[in-house]
Amino acid sequence: MGLLIPVALIAAGAWRTILSASLSAIATALAGTLAFGTGYWPALAEMMGGHFDVVRASIVNGHHLISPYSGLYAFGLAEPVALAAQWAFTAAGALLVALSWSKPALPFDLRAAALIAAILMSNPYIWHYEAALLAPLALFLIRAGTLRATAPGRAVAALLILGVGPVTLYGLYADITQVPGIPARIAVSPVAALAFLLTASAVWTQYRAAKRAP
Repeated sequence: MGLLIPVALIAAGAWRTILSASLSAIATALAGTLAFGTGYWPALAEMMGGHFDVVRASIVNGHHLISPYSGLYAFGLAEPVALAAQWAFTAAGALLVALSWSKPALPFDLRAAALIAAILMSNPYIWHYEAALLAPLALFLIRAGTLRATAPGRAVAALLILGVGPVTLYGLYADITQVPGIPARIAVSPVAALAFLLTASAVWTQYRAAKRAP
């Protein structure tokens, strides 16, 4: 889930934070190696590769996944094509984050919205309960002025805030994989994509305005 946070930190030039995070990661890696030996690393790589193979093999019945990868497959794309499209979305998300966080003149709320929207689109392994991120995304877009008090703006905000619905349903019914009769990946993926496009459009508009400013 934190795949694009380093992109935001580098774009913002948060070098102290990057140094602190790097030292913490190195210390954690050393602790793991000291505790389990050097065989820890190939075992970790093998486990991660095996886990991704399981995800790819279960995509047919993966109604609980809401990533672009799963959504595009649900809408009829072949699995390799859907996965290739997913990596394209990941690259687009990284570009959006880099663009927004490299301009301190952009409102923080818009930059935070860009990071959340990009995270939702960049990870092939997003579960339905992680649709809860759509709710804070909506709040950041409202505070940034991207979602206004108009009928379309309120409709989109309602769709995003209802993203917490799958979380509630899952808590009540542990085997829930559908939202009112519709698989979660079909119900949620288009909403996340819409939020990403709205956020990207707002970032691009304000980025160009900031570049023109003296």
